[in-house]
Amino acid sequence: MKQVQTGLAVTGDPDGGVPILHRAYDGGAGEVAQVIGAMTSLKKLAGRRRLLLVGDSKLVSYPNLAAMIGAKVGFIAPASKTYVPAATFAALDPQAATPVDYVAARDAGKPPEQRGSYRVIEDTMPLAGKHKRDPVLALRRVLVWSSARAQAAQTNRARKLDRARDDLGRLERGLGSRHYPDADAVGARVRAITAARKLVGVLTAEVGTDPATGKPTLAWHLDQHALDAQARTDGWYALLTNLDPPKPTPPRSCGATRANRSSSAATGASRGRWRWRRCSSKTTAAPPR
Repeated sequence: MKQVQTGLAVTGDPDGGVPILHRAYDGGAGEVAQVIGAMTSLKKLAGRRRLLLVGDSKLVSYPNLAAMIGAKVGFIAPASKTYVPAATFAALDPQAATPVDYVAARDAGKPPEQRGSYRVIEDTMPLAGKHKRDPVLALRRVLVWSSARAQAAQTNRARKLDRARDDLGRLERGLGSRHYPDADAVGARVRAITAARKLVGVLTAEVGTDPATGKPTLAWHLDQHALDAQARTDGWYALLTNLDPPKPTPPRSCGATRANRSSSAATGASRGRWRWRRCSSKTTAAPPR
């Protein structure tokens, strides 16, 4: 099965999504490697107008950001855990962050008490390249806490734990059956549950064999300290940008940044908003003759 990726740049919603640039990529090509080429083409198309790339976490890599800074192209993108680890978020206090005067589009029709809230902390993050000769990039980092994301994380974690408990309960009831006749089979199932429910570091299990019956045994528990550490990161994410803080109200600016976070976009001043969309199409290769 051959795969082809299609990159399509279109104007923003007010313009009706008019295509302005397209590129074809190999099906196995990574998103990170496509950024610089797309940026260069869009910048050339924009001419003297200022270009802003708003993307997902695949936009963030040292080569990509260094190229955009060198080309004087603005960017905004969320940072993955590779660049901002969970421990950074766990050390933050939402109440110490600055409230943002921003209402998400999905909350526009809701009463104020039912709307999500946002808080931000801003600092500077250095990003070094792989080689000693690579200059260290000084990036503006906006750490954002969202009440909606926090609530979603709590709900997802509770659902995940309930499913894990159900899985482990069925496993306990099946100990010694044809499906789990020995400790090796039980251990394999525990590892599968741990991976499927994303409980590495949370689920601790001890598998053994009853000397009297020869049947496998299982004892397990969930590490509450690990769960508490996860809960401290709920609602947080980080945005990286090279844009200067606006004046005179940085919190309002951060809200505008959050509004654009989810769109994989390249925007041009006075041309409306551009979005860089990646599509995947599959073609079936002809059978060999």
